[in-house]
Amino acid sequence: MSDTTRSPDSTVTSPRGEDGVARLLALAGARPELSAERASRLQAAVRPAWQDAAAAHRRRRFMRRSAFALAAAAMIGAVVISRWSGPPVSPRPSGTPFATVVAATAPLSLFAAESPEAPQFVSLGHELRAGNLLTTGDARAALHLVSGASIRLDAGSEVRWLSPSRIELMAGTVYVESASGADAGVEIVTALGAVREIGTQFEVRLLAAELRVRVREGSVVLQQNENAFEAGHGEQLIATAGQQPEKSSISSYGPSWSWILDIAPPFDLDGKSLAEYLDWISRELGREVRFADPSLERIAADVGVYADLAGLDPEESLEVVLPSCGVRHRFADGRLIVEPAH
Repeated sequence: MSDTTRSPDSTVTSPRGEDGVARLLALAGARPELSAERASRLQAAVRPAWQDAAAAHRRRRFMRRSAFALAAAAMIGAVVISRWSGPPVSPRPSGTPFATVVAATAPLSLFAAESPEAPQFVSLGHELRAGNLLTTGDARAALHLVSGASIRLDAGSEVRWLSPSRIELMAGTVYVESASGADAGVEIVTALGAVREIGTQFEVRLLAAELRVRVREGSVVLQQNENAFEAGHGEQLIATAGQQPEKSSISSYGPSWSWILDIAPPFDLDGKSLAEYLDWISRELGREVRFADPSLERIAADVGVYADLAGLDPEESLEVVLPSCGVRHRFADGRLIVEPAH
């Protein structure tokens, strides 16, 4: 998880969910206090406000965005990547863009096909094109593909763009979340085989002479010459040169997946319901969401929540969003349980 300083902001419920909030509060009773450690870490991120603060919150968001836009226009060449500010970026090359950088924890290096010996620093919003080689170094990064899919890169990764949906992984780890209804799935090409997704969330890690493919949702096919090997939800394939891949079971959540939370693109809650937020959380954490009380599930669709989650990873955001709605969470049997906060 990231240790960066958290940015303060407010959390308010939507006026459209006023009845739902009242019902949630009736179920919730008194809210439990956070531990001293969690309270200290999240204090800067949480400032509770209710229905009568919604309009003021929207105005503040508008003013912040306007101020940022003006500052960006005045600072030509300034680079902002997630929580890092870096040197100016070289002019963008010509050609159809394949992907866009949406987050990074530190500087990234890009080698263009037309100038492979001259690396550029990559900024938020930078577009990647055919032949571009991206190296993360000590950083992690998140990118949005033109197909609608998203990928995340762990530290020590090297990837080259072959087409809008075909990426060569030369070293390191890539996590893919496919786009619903996309014409073509993402394919990750490695020296030990090509991994093609079939509507899924999956990770491909290439280390020395070993290739590991882990599937969180859906299924993938590992193609090695004329042979194809499939892995589905909760399975992994480990392939080495000259050996048939070995399949085994894995968990879809836990510490081994924590790196993708560190670089997860923020979820904009503005105008979203509590139910939509929990759907996002379920995919990010790899856990099924269950409601302790069936009435909570019905109410959650009517409750709107507004928050700026910048600086918080998905798991930490639970401590901001859920208490503002009069509910809390716990983990049990691999599930995220939502229950009244009493």
